[in-house]
Amino acid sequence: MKIRILGIEVPIKIVNDDEMSDGDFLGKYFYGQNVIKISEKQPLVKSKESLLHEVMHAIDIMMGIKMGEANINRFTHALYAVIEDNPHIFEYKWNNDKEIN
Repeated sequence: MKIRILGIEVPIKIVNDDEMSDGDFLGKYFYGQNVIKISEKQPLVKSKESLLHEVMHAIDIMMGIKMGEANINRFTHALYAVIEDNPHIFEYKWNNDKEIN
């Protein structure tokens, strides 16, 4: 699977602990390799959150924002909650409607 981040295609790999290079990580964006690795040892919901977290790291690095781990954690949790609580938002056909139901 791949994802486009700021116009760059980034492969996503679900891996075991040996492939993470550090067993403590549930996910990691490897800038030099341009790949996101997600640990297979977590439940689906946590895997989704880990993926979003690593996308945030990729954006942070690519744009030179320097958010730091604590801010990336906060932003990831908030954004993940918005996406999960409003799955319909991306299904909306943006036309001349004045209101989203």
